[in-house]
Amino acid sequence: SKRNPWEYLCIIHDKMDTAKTAIPRMRVITKAISGAGQLPMNVTGLVAHGHGDGAFAHYTPSSWPSDPNATIASLALGFRRLEGPPLRESRALFPYPPANSLFAALLRGKSRCVNVIPQMDPDKCIGAVPLAKNLYLQLDNSSKDNKNQFLMGYLSLLVARGVFKEIQVGFLLVGHTHEDIDAYFSHLSCKLKNENTYVLADLMKSFMTSQKLCFMPEFIQ
Repeated sequence: SKRNPWEYLCIIHDKMDTAKTAIPRMRVITKAISGAGQLPMNVTGLVAHGHGDGAFAHYTPSSWPSDPNATIASLALGFRRLEGPPLRESRALFPYPPANSLFAALLRGKSRCVNVIPQMDPDKCIGAVPLAKNLYLQLDNSSKDNKNQFLMGYLSLLVARGVFKEIQVGFLLVGHTHEDIDAYFSHLSCKLKNENTYVLADLMKSFMTSQKLCFMPEFIQ
């Protein structure tokens, strides 16, 4: 039987190794910069299937702990993006000003990545579409970030508040943790090896241009 394409929403959510996304990252390490420090950046990818098919990349500095709060914040931002209309202008990438001087410094130069938003055919553009009633959520098998009472409590709250009618959560088997989003991370890793990444804006732009699927950046403050 034919299913309504807006009836099911499948989200793949995973986090990239911070050792690969520390900034600045130089293609050639010289003696002069070999001892310079780097700022690790957490990069979380979210790919949605069955609801406008979007991809988002959430960036957080290493000062934020990697815990259920980070996962919940990432999922909540992803749901908000999916509820709204597709991004068609550069200023929609960063709707909020930096909250403090650290975030202001990290977001400096953000205009570097606003000119790589995919051009959309006006005849095919759609407006805001409500979220599907059924959510299939695929997460990394990590008790620190995902498999814990706090995330399950958040998902239960979404059902209790009527955001979703049903939520199914899947965890991959230990030793078999490769998902389709890992292939996108691999493309980014290859691109970072062949270019200089000075600031966060360069990292965001690299993820947006490393493959056909454009990961829209979101800086979690």
